[in-house]
Amino acid sequence: MLQTLLQYTACTIFTAICQAAPDASNIYVCGGGVQNQALMDTLETLTSRKNIALHSTSKLNLDPQWVEAAAFGWLAACWINRIPSNPHHATGARKPCILGAGHYA
Repeated sequence: MLQTLLQYTACTIFTAICQAAPDASNIYVCGGGVQNQALMDTLETLTSRKNIALHSTSKLNLDPQWVEAAAFGWLAACWINRIPSNPHHATGARKPCILGAGHYA
């Protein structure tokens, strides 16, 4: 049962990669899944079939557990500095927007 769930998870991730980034040659993985060796091995097998190298974000000097916090910090800095944070090439957005809101008590 768990092997089926593992395969389903890996295949779902791989399918999403192929749809969102069909020309990718490197994928950087973050989050708790990086510590699941069976998941990483399965993803490695799937991505290698398309000549996609699989890496942990630690290769970029960013701890896989810190990526979400870093992303929210970047979004907050963009909002404070009034910088659009929805690049078209990443989001498909029609126009640049300053994302987020500030609420003060």
